[in-house]
Amino acid sequence: MRPRAALGTAAVLAALVLTACNRGPGIDTQATVNAVATGVQGTLEASGTRPPQPSSTPQATLGAEAATATLAAGDTQPPPPATATAALPTLPAMTFTPAAATPNGLYRVGTPLLPAARPGAAPVIDGDLGEWGLALRLDQNAFGGAQWTGVGDASADYALAWDDDRLYLAVRVADDVFVQTERGDTLFRGDSLELLFDADLGADFDSTSLSNDDIQVGLSPGDFASVGADTYLWFPTALKGASTGVTLAARKTAGGYDLEAAIPWSLFNVRPVAGARYGFLLSLNDNDAPGTAAQQSMISSTVGRRLTDPTTWATLELRAP
Repeated sequence: MRPRAALGTAAVLAALVLTACNRGPGIDTQATVNAVATGVQGTLEASGTRPPQPSSTPQATLGAEAATATLAAGDTQPPPPATATAALPTLPAMTFTPAAATPNGLYRVGTPLLPAARPGAAPVIDGDLGEWGLALRLDQNAFGGAQWTGVGDASADYALAWDDDRLYLAVRVADDVFVQTERGDTLFRGDSLELLFDADLGADFDSTSLSNDDIQVGLSPGDFASVGADTYLWFPTALKGASTGVTLAARKTAGGYDLEAAIPWSLFNVRPVAGARYGFLLSLNDNDAPGTAAQQSMISSTVGRRLTDPTTWATLELRAP
């Protein structure tokens, strides 16, 4: 649950950051702002209400003949191009109970409702999207509008699935200039994806501030050469940089890249059930300047996406088989 006593201060911090970091209505002037999470989380941690939460991740790239690579905790060297899987973390006791969806409940009007199907078998995380139907779309500029020239510059089709252990993600990215020089904390300064998750939507449905059940994690395909694929946890700040347990694989394509990920529910500290709804948003970072590290634009499901305001995120619904 959100620490209610901390929300007032957290809201002030978020408002100050938004004033400094937003340009124009609904546009983040820097869409991935680690300082935001640091300030807000400092207030939340003071309440001591959130149990330690698992996190973790380093990962994959392309190659039908690529060997499997594993990045050990604390290893700062990028793995070779391949599919890498981080070991799942030790799980704390689950604290959030997902609420069942109702026709008029747990849905923020004006934001997308994103379905996640429950497949008969877990998808193979290998970067091959042949088993997926990509019905969801990222094609709205949320940051850096002057540097985004349209869907041919950067956009994506994607799909979500789930089972008792993991949330699955498949993304086909259209990107006319592929650039990724970064890993870890700065991976958002290259072509990458960013996932936001509100684990306790019913408890803080109307809150416009981040709280300790909100998760911000980045997914990078690497550069398919010397820079290994990676994932990184930014928020909650107390766990920043910790292993996420995410399994990720990506393949370079003629028009961009394909990416698959399996995200353990333990990262979000929830037990999934059919019908449950959560705050959720997937966004695409784009960098078109070769050899540089810069978050030039971000593409999302909605122009109004704000990192520090969960009410601007979409809603994820776990569908029954």
